[in-house]
Amino acid sequence: MRADTDHARQAVMLQIQLLEQLERADRSFHADDLAFAYIRLAMVEEAAGRPAAEQRALAQARVRYRQTHSRNDELTDDELRNVIKRSDGVIDNL
Repeated sequence: MRADTDHARQAVMLQIQLLEQLERADRSFHADDLAFAYIRLAMVEEAAGRPAAEQRALAQARVRYRQTHSRNDELTDDELRNVIKRSDGVIDNL
């Protein structure tokens, strides 16, 4: 969380690559992990001032999120970010 945006992007992209490999190897893989990684990437891109890259990452997050959540309505950008913020808050309180 405190790394510069280039290093943060590299770390999240590595996580995404590993999760996508796991998904290819195991079809029962849970897509939430990938959705969370893409949301985190969007947050890094936002912090770096790259709105187009942020929107691409949010679009990927929505695709992954829909795979495991049967919501008829589309999540807003803020709702997606709040998923991560709530998750981080739970971890911080452990």
